[in-house]
Amino acid sequence: MSSDWYYTTNKQQMGPVTWTELRELADVGILKPHDMVWSDGMEEWVKAINQRGLFVDSEGGGAPPKSKSQSKPPPGRRTRRRDDEEDEDEEEEDEREKKKKNKKREEEKAKTGVGVKVGLILGGILFVLLLLACAGGGIIYLSTLGGDGPKGGGGVKGGGGGARVQEF
Repeated sequence: MSSDWYYTTNKQQMGPVTWTELRELADVGILKPHDMVWSDGMEEWVKAINQRGLFVDSEGGGAPPKSKSQSKPPPGRRTRRRDDEEDEDEEEEDEREKKKKNKKREEEKAKTGVGVKVGLILGGILFVLLLLACAGGGIIYLSTLGGDGPKGGGGVKGGGGGARVQEF
């Protein structure tokens, strides 16, 4: 009877599996050399590459090592060093900070975009009003210069095309 084996993959504890199944997992690449393994009688989890007979390159045959006792695996057994966990926590915190900064930048860009749009619209309206005012002023000016306006001016005083007579 072979003992149950437990392994970690993607930072999750898996198992129990038989020795044959564990070797198959290693052969197909699901169990990687840096993953951890544990079985009855082992004091600590070990890297899969260090488990004799598990990988083809490791020494020994395909037989599992003899177990000393028939105890259950410890629940939630640590598979990483505490320093690794702290480094990972720092990386996650840095990632959260980056996301916060990116979100803040996007909000500022959105606010700036709205402000620019409003400014352009108001500037356009003022420009059109200014053009209309200038055009209206120009029309009024031109109508006072001459032509057949309501005062009838524009020609020589007194009408007629002859010499001009000055009245006293």
